[in-house]
Amino acid sequence: MLYEFGVDREKHIRTGERLLESALAGVPFFWNQLAVLRRQEDSDFVTEPGLIELRGKAAAALSAMADAVGQGAPVRTGTAEDLQNPAVLESERYAEYARNTIAGVKALEERLVQLQEPNRAAG
Repeated sequence: MLYEFGVDREKHIRTGERLLESALAGVPFFWNQLAVLRRQEDSDFVTEPGLIELRGKAAAALSAMADAVGQGAPVRTGTAEDLQNPAVLESERYAEYARNTIAGVKALEERLVQLQEPNRAAG
């Protein structure tokens, strides 16, 4: 994007920066999933009903975000609030994983909303 010339060059640069930021915002989310769900000693994270529900809702939220971006529609905000589950968030064993999952979805949502704001400076 840095090499785009012509009309709205600065806009193209900002859009490219936002795209990169959006992609990078997803890294902690996926790292959280991979780091926890692959370890044998954490196999209960795969079968815990509250975490299964959390991952299902997070997957649906990510899919909805991708659809919105692909269709040029506004990204729905407030997704992280839909992921709140007190039983999981208050669990000594699962709270950190759940908070990290929710934070990752929220960070990606925020970046995608910024991506759709054409006149806002990147940063």
